[in-house]
Amino acid sequence: GTGNTYSGGTTMEYGTTLVATTATLSQTAGQTISNAGGMLLLDQTTTGNFTAVMSDGQAAGQGPTVPGSLVKADSTGANNGNVTITNAQLYTGATTVEAGTLTLGAADAIKTSSGVTLGTVGTAATANLALGANNTIQGLNSVAGNTTGVKLNGNALTVQQTAGATSNFGGNITDTGTGTLNTTGGGTLALSGTNHVGGTMSVAATTTISQIGGSLSVAGNVTNNGTISVNHSTVSYGGTFTNNGSYISDPSTQTFNNLVIGTVGVIQASAGDLYKVGGNFLNTSTQGAVWNTSQAGLEFITGSTTDHTMQLPGLDGGASQPINRSPFAWATLTIDAGQEVTLEGQGGAGSGYALYVNDVVGAGISGQTITNILGDGFDIYYDPWDAANGYLNGGTYLLSGGGELIPDVPEPASMAVLLSGLAGTLLARR
Repeated sequence: GTGNTYSGGTTMEYGTTLVATTATLSQTAGQTISNAGGMLLLDQTTTGNFTAVMSDGQAAGQGPTVPGSLVKADSTGANNGNVTITNAQLYTGATTVEAGTLTLGAADAIKTSSGVTLGTVGTAATANLALGANNTIQGLNSVAGNTTGVKLNGNALTVQQTAGATSNFGGNITDTGTGTLNTTGGGTLALSGTNHVGGTMSVAATTTISQIGGSLSVAGNVTNNGTISVNHSTVSYGGTFTNNGSYISDPSTQTFNNLVIGTVGVIQASAGDLYKVGGNFLNTSTQGAVWNTSQAGLEFITGSTTDHTMQLPGLDGGASQPINRSPFAWATLTIDAGQEVTLEGQGGAGSGYALYVNDVVGAGISGQTITNILGDGFDIYYDPWDAANGYLNGGTYLLSGGGELIPDVPEPASMAVLLSGLAGTLLARR
């Protein structure tokens, strides 16, 4: 129960467990722990600082270096105790939070550890990892059946894994400030809880962040150079989302402020997906062969602006080109009340591009002019047979500023649709 008074180091041999607390373990300045394959178990309900530095060691002082591990626990079942690591550690074994909280108070406190696991097998424990500084970890996992969480507290968490490695974290990521979430190195960070990042998020090339169920919100900018995958989720991005990699959805609702697609950026969506944009949608992708939004909806909503710019990467193939064969086509274009959309060619080009879409919802009509789409000379082709477009009567409309909204009719059905459109117009005038 009382603190130890020795001032030398501590040696742990292979297979041993040192059960201690931050109160009983010597906190003499500069103390070291050599852990040759053992486990340091900090079992406590109280708050304390772990000031020592633990490294791997050699069994019996000879032979190869063996990884040591660290565990934060609370055997009382109260799920209490907050242990703060105040120095960067050197051990390479696992870090486990079975119950209570482990706070990384120093920068890169456990960067050399093989990864972090939260929760205990077979019990309904509460286990948290909290950041008191910017930290890099080599993996983040949770054990099902426990309540687990990561508290960013305004700091940066970087998950650095090797290629092919996968972390599965089912707990919740929370943030009281402008913390960041980053992945580097390779591998996949699979999330499935309710996650919030108050700052930015970045996904490096060859790495993946996936959100399966649950939700993900990022208040700041997002840079994706790897893969972001969302599956049956609700996600939102409050800053500028720059996609230079792959964005995969199946099916989910995603809300963007500004959505920027680079030349190698790709969206691969599924039926039922909805992409909401509150700012601008700037698309310079040249990846039409693998781009797929033909079954997804695009909606311009109230956000950072009511006057949205939409860049068109798809070439104008005329009204005889089938919509579902047009690269960069969408199933639905929705313009919410009070919103306007200005069309722009890829990279600011003045001609040669068009938008193909099955349904156009919310188009404002005044006579033969669409008032809430500024075409600037670019055309939109729509499906005149679709019931959602019934209010358009299969007609062709001028877009403000030039360009047209044109029924897409692959030959030889063009005349039939033209006649039916004229008939609908006559009936409407009666």
